[in-house]
Amino acid sequence: MTATADGREGRSGKAPAAVLFLLLLLTLIMLVATAQASYLRGVVDRLDDYTAAANTTHRINFTITTALSACNYIYVEFPPAFTLSLPPLSLGATSHNITLDALIGNTVRLHVEEQINESERCYIELNNIKNPLVPGTYNIIMRTTTDTDDTYSAPFEITSPAPCGEWLGMNVTPADNIAGTLTVYTINFTALKPVEKGGRINITFPAGFSLTNVSVGPCAPCEVSLNTVVNQTVVLDVLEDMPSKTRYKITLNNVKNTLIPDEYMLVLNTTYANGTLAESLTSAYFSITVPSEVTLRMRSIARRLVVLTDALLNAIPTETAGALGDVLQVLVELLDAFIDALRTI
Repeated sequence: MTATADGREGRSGKAPAAVLFLLLLLTLIMLVATAQASYLRGVVDRLDDYTAAANTTHRINFTITTALSACNYIYVEFPPAFTLSLPPLSLGATSHNITLDALIGNTVRLHVEEQINESERCYIELNNIKNPLVPGTYNIIMRTTTDTDDTYSAPFEITSPAPCGEWLGMNVTPADNIAGTLTVYTINFTALKPVEKGGRINITFPAGFSLTNVSVGPCAPCEVSLNTVVNQTVVLDVLEDMPSKTRYKITLNNVKNTLIPDEYMLVLNTTYANGTLAESLTSAYFSITVPSEVTLRMRSIARRLVVLTDALLNAIPTETAGALGDVLQVLVELLDAFIDALRTI
């Protein structure tokens, strides 16, 4: 403290200097913080399959906020619950010239071959990564060689497998299951593997079903078109990506049922765009039956045949030959009627 002319104490000039020092220190801290900010933002990880324990592909989108020169690295760290090994881990499609360099624990190291400019949106695919066994919410962490801070992805959910029989498998429902009828078939199935645009769905009917005039009806939630019919197989083109673990419904019009009543199954195959088989499904049994009036007529005739046969056997020891001839005549007539009924099936 110092004294003024009127005897009052004044403040020293050191106080403003201290304030200035603090301001400079705060400015320096802000500059350091800015320098340490992550070079990445907007990290989103989309999986082909979110089911626990599934082996799947991660499709990762992110933005580089500051130019990243060649020969730097991008790191993608997965939680310990994910299973990664090299092989089968592989790098799929990328938006820039990036290569898979190494796997260190659960961190994938990617090498930047050419500069990625500021604010560019990037995309990478990492294949053959096994999901955790325990369902829950997870993130991946990304950083670059020049980062000191980690960038977390948006959270995503790993889910439990669907209970068996609840919505897995394939079911077939003919609108009319009478033998020889021209009808509509509704096919419900769950694809365990995704079907990409450009792939195909092949649906094979048993011998005896007529597919001459088959056409595609409403489908949900998918877009398909009829490509061709080869023997007993309807070939459909996939027009939009079909994710896995989704219940699909395909409708086929103008399918003519077989003439033979029995239990039948359909086989459905999905293929990738390159033609290789993705998966094969076999439906639950469905029934083709005869018209109810024909069934009743056949049962009535059969009962009468049994009665007359029993009467014939009882009459042989005691009745005359003429009576036996009358019974045989009625039996022949019933057999003719029975054969006529069979022809109507």
